[in-house]
Amino acid sequence: MADILLVSNPSHPGIRFISDAYCRSFQHLGIDFNYMEYQSCPSLSVYQAGALLLERIEMGNYKKVIIVQPTFLMMAYINKFIEMKERKGMEFYCINKIGRAHV
Repeated sequence: MADILLVSNPSHPGIRFISDAYCRSFQHLGIDFNYMEYQSCPSLSVYQAGALLLERIEMGNYKKVIIVQPTFLMMAYINKFIEMKERKGMEFYCINKIGRAHV
């Protein structure tokens, strides 16, 4: 199983470019990672997508989770990410076209 989960929510063209660049870079470097893109389920609400993400993280054994989406979409789940970090020793990164955050 991969140590990294790359999550993309390409709701903005700039965010799509960033997630595509990470994906291509990981592939080029031979880094084993899993990829999850929200756009494949366009009818999901922010909360449904977040719940699916949390379930996928819980089921996996990831060391790093890289989320490429607008930061404001993470606010509903930031406490859960902090709890998971403490319990599972994971690192969470949120990257968007404006900046980045590390939990």
